[in-house]
Amino acid sequence: MKLVQPVALFLGPCAVVRAIAAAPDAPAPTANILSLVEPLSSSTDTNKCASTITTSNSLSYLAFPNARITHQSSGTIDCPTRLTLQKSQTAYRYSVTWVSLSGYLELEPGAYIERFIVSLGYFPRGEQIDVATARNLYGKGATGYDGYFNMSIPVVAGGGGGELGSTACRTSTSDARTAIDVSVFVSLAHEMVEFDDTAPHYGTVGGESADRWLKVGFEGSWEKC
Repeated sequence: MKLVQPVALFLGPCAVVRAIAAAPDAPAPTANILSLVEPLSSSTDTNKCASTITTSNSLSYLAFPNARITHQSSGTIDCPTRLTLQKSQTAYRYSVTWVSLSGYLELEPGAYIERFIVSLGYFPRGEQIDVATARNLYGKGATGYDGYFNMSIPVVAGGGGGELGSTACRTSTSDARTAIDVSVFVSLAHEMVEFDDTAPHYGTVGGESADRWLKVGFEGSWEKC
């Protein structure tokens, strides 16, 4: 019978151990989805809902320069836009997890933002519509408001689904059919300041100058597919 003796291996300070590295996966695309898309208005009201991608404080936003409510007692902004992925890497898909909204508000006491809603669908999969919703955040309770706003809203899976939707998995770099359908909805309303108050109270959402535009930003994650 041969006895196998244990052998201790000691590495000196100058010893180098080299391992054969596995071939790395291609890196995930940048988390900034807006650097990979081209916006295309899908509304018949192209002037109101024309969209562009702009940068503010080194962050990219989907901006709607003409989508605004100007000094009204009530009104809405309802803008659908399709974001077509042009440069997204193959073998990855993307889900939007948070939506940011920013812009300018001027609300008389009694005017308030009733709802912000951003709906997200993924073309061509069309499995569900995810939604980010915020209610009564500005001006409720006759507080009034005059200044810029910026909020982040979590995205909730639509249709009772437990998982967020995602873009289709691209099989080639020439496949540009993958897109995200975005619908932005803003509702302005007014309430009574006093018990017998019947006068309308006015508000403004957005503005003509670029720093007052209604802007939408996205935060999300990439997943291999």
